[in-house]
Amino acid sequence: MNRSSSSRRGGITLLEVVLSLALAAIAIALLTQLVSIGNRAATVARNSAKAQLIAASIMAEIMAGIIPPQTTSGVYEQDPMWSYDVVVGIGATQTINIIGVSVTQNIDTSKPMTFSLTQWQALPPEPEEEVTDDTSGASI
Repeated sequence: MNRSSSSRRGGITLLEVVLSLALAAIAIALLTQLVSIGNRAATVARNSAKAQLIAASIMAEIMAGIIPPQTTSGVYEQDPMWSYDVVVGIGATQTINIIGVSVTQNIDTSKPMTFSLTQWQALPPEPEEEVTDDTSGASI
């Protein structure tokens, strides 16, 4: 009887344990990177949606007449981390206002979130002047 074959027990070797731990460490490192990338993408999406909502809110206030349609800038009152710029110009036909709203996030990063929205607003027609006829009561 061969003694070496009968005394050998079944199980895993130290090399197999080390390799499985190395693979597990690599998998955990990759998953951590994926979670970090997903977190950054979610932050960008959240900030982009917030910038769009703020710009739409300011534009709606201008269109409703709550804010006068004039060039201005300021900090958004409901969230001071955001500032806005409003630019108003007159169209080529002199019958429309071109209103632009830009929203910027006030944070110290290399790429703060910005969003711009442009909309046209019809100007009200000028009132026509009435022509009075002074010759109706004169006699010759």
